[in-house]
Amino acid sequence: MGSRRNGQEIGPRVEAGGLADGKDGWEAGGEGVNVPGIEKRPEVTIELPPELVRLLGSEEEAKRGAKVALVLDLVRRGTISRAKAAELLETPLTEMPALLAEYRIPWFDYSAEDVERDLRALRGGETLGG
Repeated sequence: MGSRRNGQEIGPRVEAGGLADGKDGWEAGGEGVNVPGIEKRPEVTIELPPELVRLLGSEEEAKRGAKVALVLDLVRRGTISRAKAAELLETPLTEMPALLAEYRIPWFDYSAEDVERDLRALRGGETLGG
C-alpha cells in the first residue's frame, strides 16, 4: 500500500502505531478503537522511498527500525534513560547493551576526563571520585 505525492508513487506509508493497511486493527487516518482506561497510542506516519523499504526488508522492519532509531536518539541526547528505552522498545534491559553498541552508544556514561582522573587516583594513591 503506497502513498502518492503529486501523482507519483513515493513508497509505503509506515506508521509508528501500526501499518497503514489496517491489518493491526487500526485504520489509516481512522480513530482506532477506544478502550476505557487505556490511553490510545499516538500514530506518526512517515513516507519512505520504495528503495529504502526494500533495503530494510519489509514495511514491518522499517516500522521497527524507525522506532528503534528514534528511541535510541533520545538516549544519545540524554533525554531518556537506557531503562526507559528498553521499556519503550519492549526489549529486556539485558539486551540493551548489544543494541546500544550497534548504534555506537555507550552503555555507561564515563567520560575521558573521568577515566583520566581515576587513573591518576589509582597511580598516585588519591581517593577516587574527587
